Amino acid sequence: MKRNASNYERNLLRKLWDCGFVAFRIAGSGSSSYPSADIIAIKNEKVYVFEVKTTRSEKIYINPSQMWELERIRESGVKIFIAVRFINKLREWRFIDFSILENNKISLEFAKERGIKLEDL
Repeated sequence: MKRNASNYERNLLRKLWDCGFVAFRIAGSGSSSYPSADIIAIKNEKVYVFEVKTTRSEKIYINPSQMWELERIRESGVKIFIAVRFINKLREWRFIDFSILENNKISLEFAKERGIKLEDL
């Protein structure tokens, strides 16, 4: 059965709550005329913003307009992560700090090497 993107966002939202975050999913985040992302979470007085990406291939691409939006959000001082899930290749979520991205592509290898596990976030 094919799961849509919002199901993966809800899955991550539950995991964040289970790890002690207070988290909110921003429904319709890609349809606003203002910069937005998929999930906002708070823990220990720190605010985190997550853009959620999943794929069945070995690469995830973030379109240039989303990169621009995330950069605008980052200018506010919040920590931004790309939450990635490589379906059937990497079973757990990995979190890529937006500030270390050199381009709009995240490979499976990059996620394994540089991605942070949820329990280490």
